[in-house]
Amino acid sequence: MHIYKTPSQMLAYIAVTLATIGLYSMANATGITPSNTPLANIDRALSNLVLTISAEFPTADTSSYGTIGSSGNPDTTSYNPAIIYYGYFNPAKCYTYSTTNTYFSQATCTTGTPKGNFLNWASMSVLDQFRQTMTGGLRWIDTANTTVLQRSFMDALPGTVSDTTVNSGDINAPNRVATTADAGNLGTTGTAQSGPYIYKISGMGDKMLVKSGSTMSWGSSTAAQRAIQDCATLTTTMGGTTPMCYHIRVKVCDPAVGVETNCTKYGSNYKPEGLMQQYNQNMRFAAFGYLADYTKTQNQQGGVLRGRMKSVGPTLADPINISTVNSKKEWDPITGVFVVNPDPADATASSTLSGITIGNSGVINYLNKIGQAANTANGYAYKYYDPMAELYYDSLRYLRGIAASTTSMANAVSSKSQGFDGFPAINLTGHKILHYKSIFVV
Repeated sequence: MHIYKTPSQMLAYIAVTLATIGLYSMANATGITPSNTPLANIDRALSNLVLTISAEFPTADTSSYGTIGSSGNPDTTSYNPAIIYYGYFNPAKCYTYSTTNTYFSQATCTTGTPKGNFLNWASMSVLDQFRQTMTGGLRWIDTANTTVLQRSFMDALPGTVSDTTVNSGDINAPNRVATTADAGNLGTTGTAQSGPYIYKISGMGDKMLVKSGSTMSWGSSTAAQRAIQDCATLTTTMGGTTPMCYHIRVKVCDPAVGVETNCTKYGSNYKPEGLMQQYNQNMRFAAFGYLADYTKTQNQQGGVLRGRMKSVGPTLADPINISTVNSKKEWDPITGVFVVNPDPADATASSTLSGITIGNSGVINYLNKIGQAANTANGYAYKYYDPMAELYYDSLRYLRGIAASTTSMANAVSSKSQGFDGFPAINLTGHKILHYKSIFVV
């Protein structure tokens, strides 16, 4: 009999004994095929994350930099080249804009090439930075060898406000003026800017207007036209070549010029990715959002399920069977290209509800494409009011297996099909979320 003076001595003896038994068993074992599943029961539960996406006015129409604080004073409305401004553009690179391709691409730095740092400061929205963090960003072009990201849709709800001067009009995305070499030749047909230039993104869809001086103008264009029309059409509508118009789109993950830090390799090409791709084997995701009612009078209550809880990666999130193919994967494992409609049953059901064809589905797609199905008549894209507490409440009902509240689904009807925003509004009768290891609602 062994006498142990301390618990650590006993544990050490047990460890040595088990190791000896294991070696003896291996030496005397007959040919068997070991199982991938342990004999003992282990914790196979996954973390579950519900995204309660409060994309409404004015949150979705807020610029990343240069908002007006509660005291009425500008918050970082002055560009400072010593500060790093993050966004879809690489802050350390320079870019050139193609009016043919209608997007920016990396270029050799000259006096005429705007820096990515300045473009982020002038053009990014808060929704873009959230998308970039979670998914890599909204892809305007998404093929095996080309990726072009696009800025979120800044809708026309604040566009009727007179905001022709610096820091005027919409306090969430005010016009800004800058005099800096980092702007390159933005707003001019010359080699570089000279003097101050004014920049406008509020109510501009995916575009930005740039004009010499400190006063913006847009001719006879309406708020809806500025939000919906492309740059070529809007320039004609405004009646001239000033201000100059740019679509805020940028080619990324291009190995010919150097890839960004969030690019993942697929074969010989790369795709920008975020936390949802990074943790797809450890977590499952769901998405809640609003039905877009656009106006104060409709006042739609609550939130609706847009993408049900699921594994989003090419294989199911499972700590044991890590190679099980996911039939509802949200990106291609070979190319990294997003799947447009990974949950076709939900899309079909909502097509019946809405009376229109719903061709998009999925958690990642919903996060990336909120507001992209804007109303072409008025340029509106987001819900007006923000019942965030009700959105949170409806997400908790879903997690507990309680049917969706009748008020939250009240406007999910064909007469208000625009509110679907091109995505499913999933009306569950009760679907309790399993795998309760940990649940997060953000």
